[in-house]
Amino acid sequence: MVSPRNCLRFTILGCGSSPGVPRINGDWGNCDPKNPKNKRRRAALLVERFDADGNSTVVVIDTGPDFRDQMIDANVPSLDAAVYTHPHADHIHGIDDLRTYVVENRRLMDVYANRLTRNRLFEAFGYCFETPVGSSYPPILSMHDIMAETAFSITGAGGSIRFEPFMQVHGDIESLGFRIGNVAYCTDVSAFPDESLKYIRHADVLIIGALQYRPHPSHFSLEQALEWIEFFGPK
Repeated sequence: MVSPRNCLRFTILGCGSSPGVPRINGDWGNCDPKNPKNKRRRAALLVERFDADGNSTVVVIDTGPDFRDQMIDANVPSLDAAVYTHPHADHIHGIDDLRTYVVENRRLMDVYANRLTRNRLFEAFGYCFETPVGSSYPPILSMHDIMAETAFSITGAGGSIRFEPFMQVHGDIESLGFRIGNVAYCTDVSAFPDESLKYIRHADVLIIGALQYRPHPSHFSLEQALEWIEFFGPK
């Protein structure tokens, strides 16, 4: 297969709710198990930039419990960095599987998170960032602090990918959305602060979460998500 040239490529690795579909007990809810599109893994996005020679810079947004299987199925042999939206378990609990890429790259993996997520990662997965007392295992990750409305870039063999983070309301916590080129990625969101709207306007593609038909305190319902899609008018 011929590699893309001079472009960004986005792959939705997962778009499911926190327990995934089906749930671990086999419950499909209102989803039809006969439709393969209804088998949904936890939310994650793969972002790739390709240069004129087909070299690539590869970044993943969120590493949930399905991270390993997602990367195997998407055939991702190398990874430059991981970026995090927020610290909930369904978005961070696959972080240890970054280890394979660290061994392959022979360097620490760069991870990017805001203060809320960083603190939770250090609390739950501190051994990934600093060798614990009495352990001989070296750290595998290098933390980079990010914040809403402050752009950053990740550079690899395919060039630089520019991320523009913006604040989202996610129930009783905050999450980050990202504008990347002409794509706006808005997972796990229940409201947009006014100052974040400029990052989503004029996007060609809007990826926005919708948990269920009825209202939910920390996620958009389908009706709410459709209203925002109409408001922003992506192509």
